[in-house]
Amino acid sequence: MLSKKYYLSILFSVFILIFWVNAKVLKIGVHRNAPVNKWIAPSYTDTLVSPILPEPIHLQNGKRIYAMECEVCHGKWGNGDGEAGFGLSVSPGDLNHKGVLAESDGSLFWKIYTGKKPMPSFNAKLDTTEIWQVVLYIRLVQSENQFKGSHKRKRKK
Repeated sequence: MLSKKYYLSILFSVFILIFWVNAKVLKIGVHRNAPVNKWIAPSYTDTLVSPILPEPIHLQNGKRIYAMECEVCHGKWGNGDGEAGFGLSVSPGDLNHKGVLAESDGSLFWKIYTGKKPMPSFNAKLDTTEIWQVVLYIRLVQSENQFKGSHKRKRKK
């Protein structure tokens, strides 16, 4: 007899496949009524739930991936003040902004998975577990920033 975990992993894989097909076929992206500078994930992303728990191994992997892939633009504290971000046509998002704090985990997952220029899509570089680990780490950094006030720190020049 197959386990519940096996069925859940199959269901999650099918959901991701459907999401990917819809994204490619329908070219899902910013809502048509959204301001040009505002990046809004489709409403169905609010129903996405991370399959991973906030365990140390996932947080460590999320931190490692964030440091390699995200920090260069979003900065160590997620303020959007990374070194590479200054040369971009669109400023990297401040992950501590109240709008980002209010977004669902599924929305952040979708944005990392899909990308929007100048932010690349990470669906070919990271697997879904790694993307969820990054989301988990971002949430940790956000909560630490809110608690410690480090979101107000600026990069030293």
